[in-house]
Formats: sequence, C-alpha cells, structure tokens
Amino acid sequence: MIRKTMATIMAAKPWESTHRLSQYIRPKQYFINLFPNLEQGSFVGSVDISIVLDTPQSYIKLHSKGLNIKETKLNSSSVTAFSYPEHEFLVIVPNEELNAGDYKLHISFEGSLLNKIVGFYRSVYTDSKSHEQHYIATSKFEPTYARLAFPCFDEPQLKSKFKISLTRPSGNNYIALSNMNQESEELNVPSNGLTTVHFANTVPMSTYLACFIVCDFQSLESVKADQGFPLTVYARNGQSENMKYAQQVGLKAINFYVNYFGIQYPLPKLDLIAIPDFVSGAMEHWGLVTFRETSVLFKEGVSSSTNQEQVALTVAHELAHMWFGNLATMKWWNDLWLNEGFASYMEFKALEVVHPDWDVDTLFLIHSLQSVQYLDNKLSSHAIVQDVSHPDQITEIFDVISYNKGSSVIRMLEGMLGEEVFRIGVSAYLKRFAFNNAETDDLWAELQTATQNTVDVKKLMDTWTRQAGFPVVSAIRNGTKLTLKQQRFLSNPSVDSSASSSPYNYKWEIPITYTTSNNNTVHKFWLTKDVDSITIDIPDAEWVKLNHRQVGYYIINYSENDWNLLNKLLEKNVDALSAADRSNLIHDAFSLANANYLPYGIALNMTKYLSLEHHYVPWDVATTNLNALRNNLYQRPAHQNLEVRVN
Repeated sequence: MIRKTMATIMAAKPWESTHRLSQYIRPKQYFINLFPNLEQGSFVGSVDISIVLDTPQSYIKLHSKGLNIKETKLNSSSVTAFSYPEHEFLVIVPNEELNAGDYKLHISFEGSLLNKIVGFYRSVYTDSKSHEQHYIATSKFEPTYARLAFPCFDEPQLKSKFKISLTRPSGNNYIALSNMNQESEELNVPSNGLTTVHFANTVPMSTYLACFIVCDFQSLESVKADQGFPLTVYARNGQSENMKYAQQVGLKAINFYVNYFGIQYPLPKLDLIAIPDFVSGAMEHWGLVTFRETSVLFKEGVSSSTNQEQVALTVAHELAHMWFGNLATMKWWNDLWLNEGFASYMEFKALEVVHPDWDVDTLFLIHSLQSVQYLDNKLSSHAIVQDVSHPDQITEIFDVISYNKGSSVIRMLEGMLGEEVFRIGVSAYLKRFAFNNAETDDLWAELQTATQNTVDVKKLMDTWTRQAGFPVVSAIRNGTKLTLKQQRFLSNPSVDSSASSSPYNYKWEIPITYTTSNNNTVHKFWLTKDVDSITIDIPDAEWVKLNHRQVGYYIINYSENDWNLLNKLLEKNVDALSAADRSNLIHDAFSLANANYLPYGIALNMTKYLSLEHHYVPWDVATTNLNALRNNLYQRPAHQNLEVRVN
C-alpha cells in the first residue's frame, strides 16, 4: 500500500473537488463548551469530537464558517489545519496517513454573535415596562448553520451525541437552555460573575438539531405529558402568559403523536421558547423548540382567530418533527420533504384532536393543497425530490413544494391506502430508522409492506415526487360511460414545455374517486400513466362529483353540462356536497378559467350558490379568486361587468 505524504496531499488539494464530507469519517460524540459574551457580542468555545475512521485517511475535513480557529489537535498532538472557505471546510492534514480507528479531535475557536440571525447569534429585545434593552444569545442551525457556531460534521446523516456546556451571567435572572436537561452547574467558572451550566448527553442526532440559548426569560409552570416528562414554555418578561395556549396545544399534540406512532418521545423534557427576532416561523430543535414570537404567542380575547389557528398549526408542526426529522432523518437534503411534508400533514391530524370542532381536513385545502397548486402549475416549478449540493441550493428547497405539495401527496397516499394501513406503515418506518437516516424509497418500502405487498407504492408515488407539476383530468360523461384523460396542468398551456423533461413524460398514477346523486358511496379506480384515456361504466345518475373531498392532488375539468348540473345542485341544496367538495369545485373552476381551459362564466356560476354557504373554507376560496380576478380586470371594460355580476 502506498501511503500518501503530507506534501502529496497539500499539492493535490482533494478537498476542492466536492462540497460533501467523507462518508468514511464519522463523529460519535461532541463535547461542546461555549461562552457567549452578550455585552461584547462575541463568543469563545471549544469542541472535542470523538471520530471513527472506517478506512485509512490522509486528511480530515469538517465544516467551519466565520470562526477564528485558535488551536487544532488530533489525539493531543498539534496538526496542520486551515480553512477552505469555498466549501466552508476546515481541513486537517496530519504529518502521516491515519490508520482506520478511533481518534480525538480538539478545536478551540472564537466567533461573533453580531450582524446575523442564523448560527449562534445575539438577539435584542426591549422590556415593555422599563424600556431597557436586553441581550440574549440564541441559535438557528438548519440547514447548514451549525458550522457558524462550532466546527462540526454538518451533514444530516452524520449523527452523533452532544454533551453541551454553556456559560451564562450569574445574575439578572439569566438561564441557559439546550436540548437536554441541566445536570450540574459551576459558579464563578470560568471567572467571577459567570456560571457554566452542564447538560446531559443527547441521543444521536444531526448537527442542525442542536440548540444553545442564554437568556433572561420567564417560564410558566411545567405541565406533564402522559409519558411523564415536563413540557415547559419560555418567553421574555411580560409575554410568558401568552404562551399558555401554545403549551396547551403542545401537550395535546405530543400525547397524540406518542399514541399515533406507537413510539415514546425519547428525551427527558420538552421546552417551547418564543424568540423576539427568530428568522423562521419556528425550528424543531430536539427538546428545545424555538418560535418566532408572532408564531406562538396568543392572548385570549385579543388575538384573532386566524392567529390562534396559526399558533396551533405551528406548534403541532414542530412537535411532529420530534419523530419525522429528529428521530428518523433524511440522509441528504434532496429528501427534505420526508421531514417537512410529513410534519406539514401530521400537524393537521394532531389538530383534529386539539380542536375537533375546526373541520381540520377542510382547512387543509386552503392552507396547503390549493395554495401550492397555484405555484405548482407554473413551468418553473420543481419536483419534490431534487438533487442539491451547495448550501445555497439546500436553503432554496425549504419552499412550498417540500412543505405543502409534500403534505398534499402524503394526504393523497393515505387516502389510497386507508388510514390504518398508512399509520402502520409510517410507524414501521419510524421504528426501523429511529436515530438513523432514510431516503424516500425507504418510506415507500415500509408502506408497501403495510399493504402486504398489494400496492406498488414506489411506482405510484414516484410520479408525484420525482416530476414537477400535477395533472388536469378531463371527465366527459355520456350516459353511463365516463371517459377520463390526463395532461399536465399549466397556468399558461400555450407555453413551450419541451425544455422541461420528466422521466414519466408528465403522466401520473392517479387515484380517481367519485360520488353520484344515487348514494354516498365513494367509488375508486386508477387512471394510470400508461394509457391515453380510460372509459368506465358508472351508475346512471343526475350528477357526478370526482375527486372526493379533494383528497387527490389534481384538477378535474367536467363537461359544460356537468359543471352546470353541479352548480344547480348546490343552489338547490348546499349540503348535498361536503364543504371540502364545494371548495374543490370553486378552486378547480377558477384554476381552469385562469388558464383558459374554461370560460369564466362557468367559474362564476359556481359562486352563485354562495348566499347559502355557511362554511368558511368555500367562502375563502371564492373571495381569493374573485379578488384576484378583480385585480386582473382593473381599469378594463369587463371590470364593471364583474362587479355587477358578483354584487
């Protein structure tokens, strides 16, 4: 075997060839010490990392960005270390090649808390009573910002345990919080007026889930989950009472998830904290969930019902991540939707328990499915699963496609498989990949097993996750014959789409459902990607409504006669169809009219029944579309005609 020398490695510069870390160097344990100086806006720290080399290595690369590295040692010996900013690497080159085995890496460093809202940073708030400014230190590491706080192997599949120590001011009611419970503290360490707090070791987790907070916040009395661990909420002085609703939602949601997944919450505590200037709506740090204040504070009798709805959904979303994302994590960011799509769907399932009177499944349509279709109908849309490598690319996929389309196709999948089969498959997936990492195909495999191999889940779902867009299904009824045909739905159907390719030629495996005037039976069949059209026999009925409750992620275009029959049905009996189906008809009609598939007269006719409408969601869909149409027609002759018709 030829052993590479330090000179050979330095000349070859292999770290320049890829943004990715080696999969043969694995961290097993981090020991992190951080001291944020709140007044100066800086921090000093050290990290000791126990690593395993699966094969001989001539150099080690890990992530570091914006840190001043003071000292680097490998097994207590000094080594050559330097930054490669282009890939945000810290490169360590020993004097001779390293054999496979266990090593200890020590790095001391310093950094700034100022002029950023990611990584480890200083946040400022003003006390509402004294009008004094208060400083806190907090963190936000997803997706690639842990490297701004400490040198680390900052990729999701490189899970490790974390033993964290934070130094805080001893006075002024300052506390230190992290993922785990406090084990001990040392007064006047490292100097007088400071206290160093030591936290318990974490379970194996990805770097982006670590969290460090030093603050002077207040808490409400903890409540205990059914499992026995405490759930505590924190906020700045004067706002902690407004965390009470979030605490109530969190308690019900966490109990629901434990029962639904059949998997215990694996940490000894769960904290929710409101950060004044948090960059995201919230972040699912394991055991210490951070929220933007506007996403979590709710004051009974003052805050709006819309605010209450948003707080409930946000809390339920973040707590779903304790399983989807934290316990079982995507191997790489191209499968981000496994985290975000599932959490975005599970938040609604939890909310059915928290607020059973809210008709949550219908709310899902305006929060997720319909809203994302308005963007996914563009040629510029992208697939749910897509290749990313650079940190900028990773950040860009935290979008409505990963969240809302992801949740919508998951809801459709549950509708295809049935609720219990879906739950069994999801639970099996989480148990198999607990404290580990998975890919999209791993989820499909577990769900297929749950069906006892009666459904080829991967074949069906790849058409929805690995190509952009969604279909419009034309439905032409001739007596007892129903002919269906699919094509990609684009907001501008005349655009040249030849430059945008798909492995499935923009055809989908579509689960078709329908009901008729004869009875409430929901009929089901498949429109597959391999046929141009399909004709089926249906009961002789006055009307047919396809895509029951809009569970399917597609649009239906009926014949003009069937559109008119459905409109007359609702004018005669508004409750002949569910609120979900009523909103679906309005959404589809306006989507088709906006794209010139359908005359606007038909879409407007679908709103004629609204004087009888008693549910919020169809009204929301109608007003959203009518306002958009008003804006498009402003200062045109047709604008006055629209006003007359609508009013």
